[in-house]
Amino acid sequence: MSDISSVQLQQFKEAEQSRTKSEIKQIQTEGNKNIRKELEGQDKILAQLKKDFEKKSEDMKSDLEYKLIEARKRHDEVYVSEKTRLDQELENIRKAHEDRVAELKVTHENQLQQMNESQANTINNSQQKFAKEKVRMNG
Repeated sequence: MSDISSVQLQQFKEAEQSRTKSEIKQIQTEGNKNIRKELEGQDKILAQLKKDFEKKSEDMKSDLEYKLIEARKRHDEVYVSEKTRLDQELENIRKAHEDRVAELKVTHENQLQQMNESQANTINNSQQKFAKEKVRMNG
């Protein structure tokens, strides 16, 4: 009986090992299948995240380019406005300078004329005094 038991035991053992191996294979297959599913799901999530990031990045780039263009437009407008204002200010300063120079010329000419008249009066008075003295001395 021990021979039968040991044969049966051996067969039972082999059957159990075979069943266990089969269960392990099935569990491994299911585990691998689950891992592949999970990896595929994570890959899809990663791909979506990359796509969202690239979209957001492009949107931000477009927004920044728009803001840069607007800032350049405002800068150009301010530049033109300030240049026009400064050109006008420079023109006003030139006109004021020309007016002041003209005023100084008129004043200078008036002073010269007054000096010439004063000198002419002085010479005339001196000539008259000289003539009177000459007549008084000769006379």
